[in-house]
Amino acid sequence: MVARLLLNSRAAVQALRDVVWSIDSRADSVQALLDRMEDHFDQTAAAAGLQHSFEANPLPHLQALRPLVRKHSYLVFKEFVTNAVRHGKGATTLQVRLLRDGSYFVLQITDNGQAVAAKGRSGR
Repeated sequence: MVARLLLNSRAAVQALRDVVWSIDSRADSVQALLDRMEDHFDQTAAAAGLQHSFEANPLPHLQALRPLVRKHSYLVFKEFVTNAVRHGKGATTLQVRLLRDGSYFVLQITDNGQAVAAKGRSGR
């Protein structure tokens, strides 16, 4: 009971941090997005016991980002990392690479786990 309460409390605090960060105009840069991504990635991968690496070069770290681009980029990233940790059967390593391809950012997340067949239901 206490462990579940602690887990739910941490999840609530993390969700609140995400909301505050998403509306903080001081965080409207590539660097702020990268910092937030790396923090989440380190916490999530370490909690799962995975060796992990985060690469984001070369990117325009000082470039401004529109708030919705920053917010949605972060949410997509979080979903990918969560899915990799949750469904990477037998994985021991997890790697994130964020690259620039012209005017686009490319996010690559890879692990060394086995592929898992889809269960026929859709996610959120």
